[in-house]
Amino acid sequence: MHEGFNRIFWGMIFVTFHITIGGFEVLPLPSFVGFLMVRGGILEILRDPKTAQAQEVGQEAEAFDPNLVSSRRSKDAQHYLKRASLIALISAIAAVPRVAAVQFNDFLSGWPLASLFKLELNSILDLALAYYVLSGAVCLLRAQGDSVREAFYLKRLKTYLILLVTASVLGTILMALGVISGWTVVLGMVVLALRIWLIAMLHGLKPKTTMGKVLKTELGDTELENSPQS
Repeated sequence: MHEGFNRIFWGMIFVTFHITIGGFEVLPLPSFVGFLMVRGGILEILRDPKTAQAQEVGQEAEAFDPNLVSSRRSKDAQHYLKRASLIALISAIAAVPRVAAVQFNDFLSGWPLASLFKLELNSILDLALAYYVLSGAVCLLRAQGDSVREAFYLKRLKTYLILLVTASVLGTILMALGVISGWTVVLGMVVLALRIWLIAMLHGLKPKTTMGKVLKTELGDTELENSPQS
């Protein structure tokens, strides 16, 4: 599972930060490749045995108390992660034109409605991807009995969604009104800050390695075996 969240983390890094050379988005990787990395990370988590265990925990909880949750799917990590995988694939396809970013933006400049549609599509995809990935992670934390981190990320997910929706709506209104001023720059910086916050949350979701615990346990067992018998 650590490897899956690590791929998602680096995928979002490559989606957010890149260098355009000669009008082409090339370094370190094009955005669509970053989204494919995100999808690969999600699929890695779905294949992890702990994800299947999370689904079993949800089913057992519902069997014990049918009134606990109105629908099993609301607590099923696979439900959210499968949809996150689909959203990441759609985002990758939508990001392909960004490889030739300058040419693509010049083309859209003559079509105001197309530019507005692109803005709305990107906002919806970003919103959906963050919602499904973080919701799936919250389900996994719940299944692992980590109530503290579950509450932590659930609260931040709600805050993130509210801020992103607000920024997207304001950006759409400004573009629809043809307002190009310092406010659009401020909104762009806000959206970038939110993306960085999302990346930080994804980094925090990576499970800590248990190698140290394993070594400590093995050393403890060795000491017990070598201790003198009374």
